[in-house]
Amino acid sequence: MTLVGCSSHAPSASMFMNSQKNSVILGVNGMVNLGDRYDYEIEDSGDDIHFKEGGPYSVEPSLGLRGDNIFLSFSMELYGAMRVSLGFVSNYFGSLVWLTPITFGENKSPGYGLMLVEQFPFAENWKVGVSEHFANNQYSGSESLCLSCSPYARDYQELGIGTYISYKNFSIEFRYGNELDSPNQRYYLMANYDWSSSI
Repeated sequence: MTLVGCSSHAPSASMFMNSQKNSVILGVNGMVNLGDRYDYEIEDSGDDIHFKEGGPYSVEPSLGLRGDNIFLSFSMELYGAMRVSLGFVSNYFGSLVWLTPITFGENKSPGYGLMLVEQFPFAENWKVGVSEHFANNQYSGSESLCLSCSPYARDYQELGIGTYISYKNFSIEFRYGNELDSPNQRYYLMANYDWSSSI
């Protein structure tokens, strides 16, 4: 559940796994991109465009619903994409799929992905976990010399792994992603907090 600029990325594994049974969940995720941001030279209608990837941090609010083991959430990657996520979650294992049907900017297409999570509770309020994901992500950029141009959205496929630790409703998560067909590697540090109300 994150964004860099007007972007679409894989959601937070820890926020998904930390959801309470039979509850409505309000959450917020903050993320910092620890890796490099990338510059690209692309050709558009015969003209070369210098395309620079968006900013290094994001904030993402979310609204979720969970039954015993089924999880549904809606989140907004400020200011660029809305994500819908559906998953199965238990104390030790979770699987999540998502779709980003609404994005902003030119040349946009839906983001989507699949995540598997293994979790290990080790005390009453403490949990650790690991995740693996495949995602069709997006990020936005713009022509470096054009101040009024609309942002461009670019897709990239990513394989990634992550780890997290959570205490009650708060968690810290680290994720690594390898962009397929490219040497680009991405590192994210996320902090999550969620508030739950029983239904």
